[in-house]
Amino acid sequence: MEKDARAVVRGTVAGRIYNDGGRVELFGMADAIASSSRDGVTIIDPAAHVLGGGKPRSAAPRRSGTRHLPL
Repeated sequence: MEKDARAVVRGTVAGRIYNDGGRVELFGMADAIASSSRDGVTIIDPAAHVLGGGKPRSAAPRRSGTRHLPL
């Protein structure tokens, strides 16, 4: 994601999502999410999954609402 770009991911990303200053909304699944900019905004839905460390795990605690992660 470039600065000021926006992506809404509802499916599966076989790899890492790179956020370089845009806005990423994850509702599906990705191997990982990385950022190289403090301007980037990443929103991970509570039902989304970020795979890492070999096992699937929830990307957010089991609470209602959306989790906002500063990157």
